[in-house]
Amino acid sequence: MINILLLSLLVSVSVGYYLIRRKSAKHSSFVLRTPLLVSLTVAVVALIGLSLATNNQPSHQPQAAKQSDVTKVKKLSTKEKKAVLATSSSLKKELTQKQAEAKKLTKKLTKKQKAYKKQVKIASESTSIAQAQAASESQAAASSAAQSQSIAAAAQVSQQAAESARVQSQQAVAAQQAAAAQQSQAAATEQTQNTVYIAPDSGRKYHNDPNCRGLSRANSVIPMSLADAQAQGYTLCGWED
Repeated sequence: MINILLLSLLVSVSVGYYLIRRKSAKHSSFVLRTPLLVSLTVAVVALIGLSLATNNQPSHQPQAAKQSDVTKVKKLSTKEKKAVLATSSSLKKELTQKQAEAKKLTKKLTKKQKAYKKQVKIASESTSIAQAQAASESQAAASSAAQSQSIAAAAQVSQQAAESARVQSQQAVAAQQAAAAQQSQAAATEQTQNTVYIAPDSGRKYHNDPNCRGLSRANSVIPMSLADAQAQGYTLCGWED
Protein backbone atom coordinates (compact mmCIF):
# COMPACT_ATOMS: atom_id res chain seq x y z
CA MET A 1 0.00 0.00 0.00
CA ILE A 2 2.89 2.43 0.91
CA ASN A 3 4.69 1.59 -2.33
CA ILE A 4 1.58 2.57 -4.28
CA LEU A 5 1.40 5.94 -2.46
CA LEU A 6 5.07 6.67 -3.12
CA LEU A 7 4.67 5.79 -6.76
CA SER A 8 1.66 8.10 -7.01
CA LEU A 9 3.63 10.92 -5.36
CA LEU A 10 6.57 10.43 -7.69
CA VAL A 11 4.31 10.52 -10.72
CA SER A 12 2.66 13.71 -9.44
CA VAL A 13 6.03 15.43 -8.91
CA SER A 14 7.21 14.40 -12.36
CA VAL A 15 4.06 15.76 -13.97
CA GLY A 16 4.41 18.99 -12.00
CA TYR A 17 7.99 19.33 -12.99
CA TYR A 18 7.09 18.83 -16.64
CA LEU A 19 4.42 21.49 -16.55
CA ILE A 20 6.63 23.98 -14.73
CA ARG A 21 9.40 23.35 -17.19
CA ARG A 22 7.13 24.12 -20.13
CA LYS A 23 5.98 27.33 -18.53
CA SER A 24 9.52 28.26 -17.61
CA ALA A 25 10.66 27.77 -21.15
CA LYS A 26 8.10 30.22 -22.41
CA HIS A 27 7.95 32.96 -19.76
CA SER A 28 10.82 32.67 -17.23
CA SER A 29 14.55 32.76 -17.23
CA PHE A 30 17.01 30.06 -16.31
CA VAL A 31 17.57 31.62 -12.84
CA LEU A 32 14.00 31.02 -11.91
CA ARG A 33 14.16 27.38 -13.08
CA THR A 34 17.25 26.44 -11.10
CA PRO A 35 15.78 26.74 -7.55
CA LEU A 36 12.69 24.94 -8.72
CA LEU A 37 14.74 22.10 -10.11
CA VAL A 38 16.74 21.87 -6.93
CA SER A 39 13.61 21.74 -4.82
CA LEU A 40 12.11 19.12 -7.08
CA THR A 41 15.32 17.11 -6.92
CA VAL A 42 15.35 17.30 -3.15
CA ALA A 43 11.71 16.25 -3.05
CA VAL A 44 12.42 13.33 -5.32
CA VAL A 45 15.42 12.27 -3.22
CA ALA A 46 13.37 12.63 -0.04
CA LEU A 47 10.61 10.58 -1.55
CA ILE A 48 13.09 7.92 -2.62
CA GLY A 49 14.65 7.87 0.86
CA LEU A 50 11.22 7.69 2.41
CA SER A 51 10.37 4.87 0.08
CA LEU A 52 13.56 3.03 0.98
CA ALA A 53 12.99 3.59 4.69
CA THR A 54 9.45 2.45 4.34
CA ASN A 55 10.58 -0.60 2.42
CA ASN A 56 13.25 -1.41 5.02
CA GLN A 57 11.03 -0.79 8.04
CA PRO A 58 8.40 -3.45 7.40
CA SER A 59 11.09 -6.06 6.91
CA HIS A 60 10.85 -6.96 10.59
CA GLN A 61 7.06 -7.12 10.53
CA PRO A 62 6.81 -10.15 8.23
CA GLN A 63 9.28 -11.99 10.47
CA ALA A 64 7.18 -11.15 13.53
CA ALA A 65 4.10 -12.09 11.58
CA LYS A 66 5.76 -15.29 10.52
CA GLN A 67 6.79 -16.03 14.10
CA SER A 68 3.25 -15.23 15.23
CA ASP A 69 1.89 -17.49 12.53
CA VAL A 70 4.34 -20.21 13.55
CA THR A 71 3.29 -19.79 17.19
CA LYS A 72 -0.34 -19.91 16.14
CA VAL A 73 0.36 -22.97 14.05
CA LYS A 74 2.18 -24.56 16.97
CA LYS A 75 -0.67 -23.66 19.29
CA LEU A 76 -3.15 -24.94 16.76
CA SER A 77 -1.12 -28.11 16.20
CA THR A 78 -0.86 -28.60 19.97
CA LYS A 79 -4.60 -28.11 20.32
CA GLU A 80 -5.21 -30.38 17.39
CA LYS A 81 -2.86 -32.97 18.88
CA LYS A 82 -4.68 -32.69 22.19
CA ALA A 83 -8.00 -32.92 20.37
CA VAL A 84 -6.75 -35.89 18.36
CA LEU A 85 -5.41 -37.53 21.52
CA ALA A 86 -8.68 -36.83 23.32
CA THR A 87 -10.62 -38.16 20.37
CA SER A 88 -8.33 -41.19 20.19
CA SER A 89 -8.71 -41.78 23.92
CA SER A 90 -12.47 -41.40 23.63
CA LEU A 91 -12.51 -43.76 20.68
CA LYS A 92 -10.38 -46.25 22.62
CA LYS A 93 -12.75 -46.03 25.59
CA GLU A 94 -15.73 -46.40 23.30
CA LEU A 95 -14.03 -49.33 21.55
CA THR A 96 -13.29 -50.92 24.93
CA GLN A 97 -16.91 -50.42 25.97
CA LYS A 98 -18.13 -51.87 22.69
CA GLN A 99 -15.80 -54.85 23.10
CA ALA A 100 -17.06 -55.35 26.67
CA GLU A 101 -20.66 -55.12 25.44
CA ALA A 102 -19.83 -57.55 22.65
CA LYS A 103 -18.37 -59.98 25.21
CA LYS A 104 -21.48 -59.61 27.38
CA LEU A 105 -23.72 -60.18 24.37
CA THR A 106 -21.61 -63.20 23.38
CA LYS A 107 -21.95 -64.63 26.90
CA LYS A 108 -25.70 -63.98 26.87
CA LEU A 109 -25.98 -65.57 23.43
CA THR A 110 -23.96 -68.58 24.63
CA LYS A 111 -26.22 -68.92 27.68
CA LYS A 112 -29.32 -68.63 25.50
CA GLN A 113 -27.94 -71.25 23.11
CA LYS A 114 -27.21 -73.59 26.03
CA ALA A 115 -30.69 -72.97 27.46
CA TYR A 116 -32.23 -73.58 24.02
CA LYS A 117 -30.26 -76.82 23.60
CA LYS A 118 -31.35 -77.88 27.08
CA GLN A 119 -34.97 -77.09 26.27
CA VAL A 120 -34.68 -79.02 23.01
CA LYS A 121 -33.17 -81.96 24.90
CA ILE A 122 -35.89 -81.81 27.56
CA ALA A 123 -38.56 -81.54 24.85
CA SER A 124 -37.03 -84.50 23.03
CA GLU A 125 -36.90 -86.52 26.25
CA SER A 126 -40.45 -85.45 27.07
CA THR A 127 -41.52 -86.49 23.58
CA SER A 128 -39.78 -89.84 24.02
CA ILE A 129 -41.39 -90.30 27.43
CA ALA A 130 -44.76 -89.28 26.03
CA GLN A 131 -44.33 -91.68 23.12
CA ALA A 132 -43.29 -94.45 25.51
CA GLN A 133 -46.26 -93.68 27.75
CA ALA A 134 -48.55 -93.60 24.73
CA ALA A 135 -47.12 -96.94 23.53
CA SER A 136 -47.47 -98.39 27.02
CA GLU A 137 -51.01 -97.08 27.30
CA SER A 138 -51.78 -98.46 23.85
CA GLN A 139 -50.34 -101.83 24.82
CA ALA A 140 -52.23 -101.72 28.11
CA ALA A 141 -55.41 -100.80 26.26
CA ALA A 142 -54.84 -103.62 23.76
CA SER A 143 -54.08 -106.05 26.58
CA SER A 144 -57.13 -104.85 28.49
CA ALA A 145 -59.25 -105.18 25.37
CA ALA A 146 -57.88 -108.67 24.74
CA GLN A 147 -58.43 -109.57 28.38
CA SER A 148 -61.93 -108.13 28.22
CA GLN A 149 -62.59 -110.11 25.06
CA SER A 150 -61.17 -113.23 26.69
CA ILE A 151 -63.25 -112.64 29.81
CA ALA A 152 -66.30 -112.00 27.65
CA ALA A 153 -65.62 -115.15 25.62
CA ALA A 154 -65.07 -117.15 28.82
CA ALA A 155 -68.22 -115.67 30.29
CA GLN A 156 -70.09 -116.50 27.12
CA VAL A 157 -68.73 -120.03 27.14
CA SER A 158 -69.54 -120.33 30.83
CA GLN A 159 -72.98 -118.93 30.23
CA GLN A 160 -73.50 -121.32 27.35
CA ALA A 161 -72.23 -124.19 29.48
CA ALA A 162 -74.49 -123.13 32.33
CA GLU A 163 -77.39 -122.82 29.95
CA SER A 164 -76.59 -126.20 28.47
CA ALA A 165 -76.27 -127.67 31.97
CA ARG A 166 -79.52 -126.02 32.96
CA VAL A 167 -81.23 -127.40 29.88
CA GLN A 168 -79.71 -130.80 30.49
CA SER A 169 -80.73 -130.61 34.13
CA GLN A 170 -84.20 -129.58 33.16
CA GLN A 171 -84.28 -132.38 30.64
CA ALA A 172 -83.00 -134.81 33.28
CA VAL A 173 -85.55 -133.55 35.78
CA ALA A 174 -88.24 -133.80 33.15
CA ALA A 175 -87.08 -137.30 32.31
CA GLN A 176 -87.03 -138.21 35.98
CA GLN A 177 -90.43 -136.66 36.43
CA ALA A 178 -91.70 -138.50 33.37
CA ALA A 179 -90.20 -141.74 34.63
CA ALA A 180 -91.66 -141.13 38.06
CA ALA A 181 -94.99 -140.31 36.50
CA GLN A 182 -94.77 -143.43 34.44
CA GLN A 183 -93.84 -145.41 37.50
CA SER A 184 -96.65 -143.81 39.47
CA GLN A 185 -99.02 -144.43 36.64
CA ALA A 186 -97.82 -148.00 36.30
CA ALA A 187 -98.06 -148.47 40.04
CA ALA A 188 -101.49 -146.93 40.05
CA THR A 189 -102.50 -149.07 37.12
CA GLU A 190 -101.03 -152.09 38.77
CA GLN A 191 -102.58 -151.12 42.03
CA THR A 192 -105.85 -150.53 40.29
CA GLN A 193 -105.57 -153.82 38.58
CA ASN A 194 -104.59 -155.63 41.83
CA THR A 195 -107.19 -153.92 44.00
CA VAL A 196 -110.41 -155.78 44.83
CA TYR A 197 -113.41 -154.85 46.89
CA ILE A 198 -115.01 -156.89 49.62
CA ALA A 199 -118.17 -156.63 51.70
CA PRO A 200 -117.53 -158.24 55.08
CA ASP A 201 -121.25 -158.53 55.81
CA SER A 202 -122.12 -160.08 52.44
CA GLY A 203 -120.12 -163.30 52.27
CA ARG A 204 -116.54 -164.29 51.38
CA LYS A 205 -116.38 -162.93 47.84
CA TYR A 206 -114.10 -160.22 46.39
CA HIS A 207 -115.11 -158.08 43.51
CA ASN A 208 -112.90 -156.42 40.84
CA ASP A 209 -115.55 -153.83 40.08
CA PRO A 210 -116.88 -151.78 42.97
CA ASN A 211 -120.18 -151.55 41.09
CA CYS A 212 -120.59 -155.25 40.86
CA ARG A 213 -124.21 -156.60 41.35
CA GLY A 214 -122.88 -158.70 44.23
CA LEU A 215 -122.22 -155.55 46.22
CA SER A 216 -125.59 -153.95 45.59
CA ARG A 217 -126.96 -154.99 48.91
CA ALA A 218 -123.76 -154.63 50.96
CA ASN A 219 -123.76 -152.14 53.82
CA SER A 220 -120.06 -151.34 53.44
CA VAL A 221 -117.40 -151.95 50.75
CA ILE A 222 -113.67 -152.16 51.61
CA PRO A 223 -110.91 -152.03 48.99
CA MET A 224 -108.19 -154.61 49.44
CA SER A 225 -105.35 -156.06 47.46
CA LEU A 226 -105.98 -159.24 45.63
CA ALA A 227 -103.26 -161.05 47.52
CA ASP A 228 -104.69 -160.02 50.87
CA ALA A 229 -108.20 -160.96 49.81
CA GLN A 230 -107.04 -164.35 48.60
CA ALA A 231 -104.99 -164.81 51.75
CA GLN A 232 -108.06 -164.15 53.84
CA GLY A 233 -110.05 -166.78 51.93
CA TYR A 234 -111.99 -164.53 49.62
CA THR A 235 -112.89 -165.84 46.19
CA LEU A 236 -114.02 -164.13 43.03
CA CYS A 237 -117.68 -163.14 42.82
CA GLY A 238 -119.83 -165.31 40.62
CA TRP A 239 -121.20 -162.32 38.76
CA GLU A 240 -117.65 -161.50 37.57
CA ASP A 241 -116.49 -165.05 36.94
